[in-house]
Amino acid sequence: MFSRIFGLKELLSAALSILASAGNACVFSETPSRLGEFEGNVVGQFITRPYATRPLFELSAPFVYEAPDGTRYVASEGYIVDGASIPQLAWSLIGGPFSGHHLSASVIHDYYTDLCLVYPHEEEARQCLSTSGQYYDDEVVHWNYYLGMLAEGVDEETACAEYVAVSVYKSWDLDGNSQPINVRIMGQPVGRNDANTVDRGVAFLRASIGAFFQTRRASGGSILNIFPDGQIPATPEGLQEYIARLRDGIGSELYRTDLDQLGLLTSENYSSLEELEVWPEGFLEGRFNPFTEQYEDLAYFQPGALNDQSALAEALNLTQRPAIVRDLPGEETIDAADFSEEAQRLILEFLESEGSEIPQWFGVEDIQVQPIDDGSGVQYQISPLLRDYMEIGGGLPDLGSNGTVILQQGLGGQQDLLVQPAPELGNF
Repeated sequence: MFSRIFGLKELLSAALSILASAGNACVFSETPSRLGEFEGNVVGQFITRPYATRPLFELSAPFVYEAPDGTRYVASEGYIVDGASIPQLAWSLIGGPFSGHHLSASVIHDYYTDLCLVYPHEEEARQCLSTSGQYYDDEVVHWNYYLGMLAEGVDEETACAEYVAVSVYKSWDLDGNSQPINVRIMGQPVGRNDANTVDRGVAFLRASIGAFFQTRRASGGSILNIFPDGQIPATPEGLQEYIARLRDGIGSELYRTDLDQLGLLTSENYSSLEELEVWPEGFLEGRFNPFTEQYEDLAYFQPGALNDQSALAEALNLTQRPAIVRDLPGEETIDAADFSEEAQRLILEFLESEGSEIPQWFGVEDIQVQPIDDGSGVQYQISPLLRDYMEIGGGLPDLGSNGTVILQQGLGGQQDLLVQPAPELGNF
């Protein structure tokens, strides 16, 4: 299917050549003169699947994007596009990956970020890039998404915001055989980050992108952001440094003890980039402490809110799902010491008792639990497949995909199973 295979050095060289010769609209005022082009239109249809929580679009024919350097990127016929490569914080800015002029760029980006190393949809045998052995460096794939949006008429600021979002959201390296390794979601290795960590990171990513544009406007386009040890200049190198710092800061969760590690953050609950105001006069200069030679007080958030789920949910515009309590009959009484061993079974029984018809192929392995230090309960995380099935099947849409289960004494002396979901993304 593919006639050419480019090496990592060749691709990066081509991308940097575009940045240097044409100008980078994401950091400068002019739009790159070479954007590449799509061949024809996307041909396909929207489909439904019982597991799907996003719109699904199935390609009826191959779709091609030719980059400025002549490389042809081909999404195969039959591939199912779901926009999963774009964090939902960007959806609120564009109306979704299938809106307006975004469909063409979304198809190619979804295809080349589907590395078959993230949780697959087992019911649908999705075509996988490993069958063709064709992978590209993450910077090249994300940059093509940016150029593709511009080629289709997406405005520069929206395209820039999405470029930063997808670059921080998902990244990977290539090994000596050009195979993807070290796949990371929000800076953390796949399989080591839970849904709550990703949701919290995406919320801070949104706050940082807002500050990115406020800073760029306030500085006359010369500064992208400010971190404790200095300013990030509006250059191609500065843009990549900003993305790397944000990805590393969110991935390491250093911001939980020092929020300034994420640079400038805005707490504005903005629904569009046009709503963002320029920082007040003297704001940027006022962040610099001449005694420590560091920039300080870069965020509007109070670090203490990070330890309080309700405060964090309010500060980041998250939806705090209500607690759910189930009375356990006497014959199901269980000692707290044995709770962690029985937690998966109890949670499944709880879901079924609330009306969720869970097929037999789902089992305790779809619910991962970790005992709380004081022995009062467990923290849980439900597998994405089970979570998606429950929502589509009309089960418990108010049950978060992760949270805490506590065994407590009820008013009548019986035991209660208290399910306290963690905050979930609200309007992003």
